[in-house]
Amino acid sequence: MLLSDMEKLNGANFSLWKVQMEDILILKYYYLLIEGVVNKTSSMIDEEWNKLDRKTTTTIHKYMEKNVYFNVAWENTTEGLWKKLHDLYEKNTTLNKFFLMKLFNLKMKEGALVADHLRKFNIIASKLNSVKIVLDEKIKIKKSP
Repeated sequence: MLLSDMEKLNGANFSLWKVQMEDILILKYYYLLIEGVVNKTSSMIDEEWNKLDRKTTTTIHKYMEKNVYFNVAWENTTEGLWKKLHDLYEKNTTLNKFFLMKLFNLKMKEGALVADHLRKFNIIASKLNSVKIVLDEKIKIKKSP
């Protein structure tokens, strides 16, 4: 995947976006900033840390749709930004679970590719897993009438 090909965070794609963003931050050596000052090395001066933190938040902002950006624009540290995104899009709330349970309405259309259907299924299952909903095998293999 090219960095320019990454889909921007729109609110509905957080679980996939999060994994891809973590990969980007690892490639750019910014990943430690997600967890905040606890990862700051003793040899790094505050000015260097603050500059790296700003670069990291800017990198994350670059991969957000405007509607998401406006919800988190006031977060001024990477740690705060990452936590806010988790609170908004990965929270284990009843409403979020209800939205994600659309998996049970997923049906493969006639003539559709199995690979496309499985991709949709895996995306929804990944989102459910991110809010701690685990599907047992009976649910995963349920046949349509």
